[in-house]
Amino acid sequence: ASRSSQSVRSEDRLPPEDSTLLRVSRGLGVTFWLAALAEGIYLVFTLQSHTFWFSVHKLSGGLLLVLIAAACGLWEVKAMRAKEEETFCAKVPREIFLAAMYFVVAGFVVPATEK
Repeated sequence: ASRSSQSVRSEDRLPPEDSTLLRVSRGLGVTFWLAALAEGIYLVFTLQSHTFWFSVHKLSGGLLLVLIAAACGLWEVKAMRAKEEETFCAKVPREIFLAAMYFVVAGFVVPATEK
């Protein structure tokens, strides 16, 4: 009985599914992934005539960015449109993974400078 009361308390700490804050944060997440997707497409289609391996590096980076942004963006949309109730244990790993992907992709999209 104490275990079920602990799970109820964990569930109570989550924002309600129709909360404005949750909808806004999901919308901003989808916007981020669309911008990252656009950056990846830009990298792929703006390859200039460099050395072969430099071009392969740029092409691979762009395609990797496109794949990650598309997958994470679709995952955000799926989470937004989910009709069934998810458990706390199902939500937490997804949110941790998405937070890590935000960090990785943002670090990749930001231009590197040596200053």
